[in-house]
Amino acid sequence: MGVCHTYKLNDSMVHLAGIFHNLYLKVEETEEEIYNGDDGWKIYVHDSREQPTLGVQTHGTSLYPGQGRDLRLDMRKVESLHHSRNPCDSTPNYLQNNCFVECFKKRIIGENITCRLPYMSGKSFPDLQVYL
Repeated sequence: MGVCHTYKLNDSMVHLAGIFHNLYLKVEETEEEIYNGDDGWKIYVHDSREQPTLGVQTHGTSLYPGQGRDLRLDMRKVESLHHSRNPCDSTPNYLQNNCFVECFKKRIIGENITCRLPYMSGKSFPDLQVYL
């Protein structure tokens, strides 16, 4: 993965939908060196409180040079039922993806792994680049 760019709304809510109420982006590759033949972009739309990690559980899309993409989003609120095997957290700042990331980080620490992957925040262990 290369450089990550973030676009944040200025705490405003979008109240209208339709063809004329969009966010338009034009992305252009300016680097001559391409990482391992992996040209293009990953587009990941997420809650601003969520740690942006690209993985199996994330919802995003890829965009390759010369391609166009039309993304339409439909927001839905989902409330899970509390169960002993799958306990729910009802605090307002709870996000399932952040929970997965925290559990993963705790497991890595428990396994005595001494470095972190690039997307992992915090100073619990040094960056993987130290060992490369």
